[in-house]
Amino acid sequence: MNLLSQINTDRPILMPYKKRMGIAWELPSLTNGTTKEIWSVKTCSNMESPRYIIVAFQTNRKEQKKRDVTFFDNIEISNIRLTLNSEYYPYEDMKLDFSSKKYHEAYFMYTQFSKLFASNNKPAGYKDFNSRALFVIDCSKRNDAIKPSTAELN
Repeated sequence: MNLLSQINTDRPILMPYKKRMGIAWELPSLTNGTTKEIWSVKTCSNMESPRYIIVAFQTNRKEQKKRDVTFFDNIEISNIRLTLNSEYYPYEDMKLDFSSKKYHEAYFMYTQFSKLFASNNKPAGYKDFNSRALFVIDCSKRNDAIKPSTAELN
C-alpha cells in the first residue's frame, strides 16, 4: 500500500541496481608462443561505459571437470593495459614478473576492487595471487566527455 501511495503521487522512484556484463574469449593464438595480444571490446553508450575491466587467464581447463576453476593462470604476463578513447589504464607499464614474485601493482589493483565489491569475501593473499591472478583495471576515473567507442586491451 505504501508503494501504491508513492506511485499515485507521481514522483520518481529511484531503484539502484548493478549491471554486470560477462564476456569470455577463447584465444588460441596465445598458446602459439606469441608475446603480445590485442583484442577489442565493444562498449555501448556513454551511460553504460565500463568502470572496471577484469581479466583472468586459464589454460588447460577445457572439459577437465576435476580442475579447480577458482585458479587463474598468470601465464608469466609482464604487462596488461587498457586503451579507452586514447587514454591508457593504468597510465604506466606494470612491469610484472611472476617468477620473481613482483606483481605488487596488479595485486594492489585487485585488493582495491575487492574492498569495493567483495565485502563478504576476503581477497587472496599476496602469495596466493600468483595462482589466482585476477587483473582488475579501474577505468572509472576518467573524463566525463568520453564518447562511446571501442576499448582495446593490450
